[in-house]
Amino acid sequence: MIVFDTEKMRPYRAADLDRLLRFVGECNRAPDAGAIRHPGDVIHFMSNSLRGRDLERHIFLYEESDGLLRALVMLYPGATWYYDLLLDPDLRSAGDDAFEVAALAWAESAAWTASQVARSATESAENTEDSAIGLDLTMGDTVRHSILERLGYQPVTTPGMLYTTRSLRDPIPDKPLPDGFSMRPVAGEQEAGLVAEVHNGAFRPKWDAEQYLAVMRTPGFQIDHELVVVAPDGRFAAFVIIWLDPISRTGLFEPVGCHRDFQRRGLTSALMYEGMRRMRAAGMETAIVCYNADNVAGVPLYRSVGFQVRYEITEYRKPMTTRA
Repeated sequence: MIVFDTEKMRPYRAADLDRLLRFVGECNRAPDAGAIRHPGDVIHFMSNSLRGRDLERHIFLYEESDGLLRALVMLYPGATWYYDLLLDPDLRSAGDDAFEVAALAWAESAAWTASQVARSATESAENTEDSAIGLDLTMGDTVRHSILERLGYQPVTTPGMLYTTRSLRDPIPDKPLPDGFSMRPVAGEQEAGLVAEVHNGAFRPKWDAEQYLAVMRTPGFQIDHELVVVAPDGRFAAFVIIWLDPISRTGLFEPVGCHRDFQRRGLTSALMYEGMRRMRAAGMETAIVCYNADNVAGVPLYRSVGFQVRYEITEYRKPMTTRA
């Protein structure tokens, strides 16, 4: 039995990137309902949510003295802070959950402490409101479900997420674009403004060219893996980013979007088919997309291009308090 040692948990360092992605790939390859993060999720978190900053404050590794990675913790900032815990598949298959219990407790404490530091920077020190932290759980991960219940977590009743997959061995249709539209990878940093504009047109505005440059310059981000549909007027109309994992031979779509001015023209499905072809050409066998179960536009889109639900994901939260 391996005993959790807090001294072996340390902040992420830039030199860890390749090992970290291999570790996540091994977790993703394991036939385990607890493995719902893809290496692409990690880089997306680093480049998008954190924009390449303060990685050592949000990502932590459990490393043995021989350099073997056993666990990954990622802390997600927000109004409610969340965390992820990925474990070495060998630890989860050993039949003893003591390490996982201790690792979850460490991650919970780290997320809560970070949330309080962030709160103290923006609110009065006298603020004593109750709060919570959370994490996602695949329905079917009975081991972690049992642990979370013991630790005081409860499921959130709002619609959760759907983890869906599509075999890349199945035929991939060639769907033509409307006249005047074309598709290609983003050409380079000089197109950061165009990319920011299409992201803002698909989701709520949060990007300008300089901010998206920070995404493009984050280690691990590959600019030419962002595919776009170009409209006749030169604007980017739709986009996807594909992430490849040679360990699990899976490709991830994250994010997927279409500018509101160009929706309902079949652009996104055509772009996803092109992404699948590129995944398959790179040796991937399965494509993954994860989305909100109540996503009115996403549910029919992803079903139409062949994705089927593999896991349902529910958010769990634990009430916390700043009171002594």
